[in-house]
Amino acid sequence: MSNRRKFSAEFRAEAVELVVSSGRPVAQVAPEIGVVEWAKYKALQSENGELKREIEFLGKVSAFFAAKQR
Repeated sequence: MSNRRKFSAEFRAEAVELVVSSGRPVAQVAPEIGVVEWAKYKALQSENGELKREIEFLGKVSAFFAAKQR
């Protein structure tokens, strides 16, 4: 069985609002509301950064080849 805690939709909405309105990172707000920052969140942040770099690279490559074909 999973040992994950379940949070109500209202709790999650309030937590998101707190992060957005305070401008602080999730890692800083999470302990205040009794939620630990999951490793999955960190992994997703890392993956997101990697995907952004790939998109930037692919944009540059496509621009290079488009200019070369003229």
